[in-house]
Amino acid sequence: MTYTKVSTGYVVRLFPGENAHEAFVKFAQKEGIKGASITGLGAVKDIELGYLHLEEKKFHFTKHEGMYELVGMNGNIAIVDGEPAAHIHAAFSDDNHLVIGGHVKSMTVAVAIEAHVIPHGVEIKKGLDEFSGLNMLQLSETL
Repeated sequence: MTYTKVSTGYVVRLFPGENAHEAFVKFAQKEGIKGASITGLGAVKDIELGYLHLEEKKFHFTKHEGMYELVGMNGNIAIVDGEPAAHIHAAFSDDNHLVIGGHVKSMTVAVAIEAHVIPHGVEIKKGLDEFSGLNMLQLSETL
């Protein structure tokens, strides 16, 4: 990974073979980021996508082998059990331009991921949400 600090956060480039989640977590640890938003695009391979089955309170995952264009990625970095964690959703297109997407469990960089990481300047924590059974953002204000 390489990166440059910019006025709105960081511009980040991931390289072939890097695991996206691991790279974003390592980056957050190095830069002391405890809450951020992530957007990006690129070309990846061997993705594992999921969707939440609410009644079961768990994700169902499907592996997709091969290379895909990462046409859009959104996510966040927050603190889970005292450590930074990356939560990513994305859309991918195959060589027929068919799009799949969902909650990203894993993806490996095939060519590059180019991303914008926007730190929030405060610690954002996640904790267990009874309704979904997931770690969700724990925020300070209620409306």
